[in-house]
Amino acid sequence: MWRLLISPLITTESRDQEEAMAEPVRARRLTDEEGQRLVRIVRRGRGHPIRVRRATIILASSSGTPVPAIARLVAADEDTVRDVIHAFCAMRRSVISLA
Repeated sequence: MWRLLISPLITTESRDQEEAMAEPVRARRLTDEEGQRLVRIVRRGRGHPIRVRRATIILASSSGTPVPAIARLVAADEDTVRDVIHAFCAMRRSVISLA
């Protein structure tokens, strides 16, 4: 019975939006060298703030943290977090050039 009450509220537009949602984004698996380099950047916290932020995003993503939580962690927009993760995943060389 509750479906009869709710179904008029669900429009085809809202269904299309649900279908258009992107898959969760996650960083590729890190090599040992990449992981050590990123941890070093985050722990030191010195240097350029963008490097620290990018390193934090990649470390959090590779450990399975969802994009909204990472965005809150680094005080960034979710799209920015996704862009950093996509850029990292598209790279074929080490993370050193990203960070």
